[in-house]
Amino acid sequence: MTVNEPPVIATLECHRNADAVYTLRVHALGASFGGPYEWACTAVVRGKVARLHGAIRAPNPTQWRAIAEVMRAHSVEFVSWERRTARGVRDVRIKL
Repeated sequence: MTVNEPPVIATLECHRNADAVYTLRVHALGASFGGPYEWACTAVVRGKVARLHGAIRAPNPTQWRAIAEVMRAHSVEFVSWERRTARGVRDVRIKL
């Protein structure tokens, strides 16, 4: 954690009628449900892999640690996403 990064926590909210589709949010430690959040995406969980969709930017290191913690708590071992740049598209997959 750097000096400018306050502690955060990540939460998963299961969407109705879709056991494996979640809204993943990162918000300030101690924030309550429905409060403001710093980062969010959709997580589609299939077995031990969560595919992240719709994030507007990469999470900072503190946010990433919170995301990894909540994913491991839900038995997720790998996280993947699609990275698009001027050089093209690549698939990223990391072990938590």
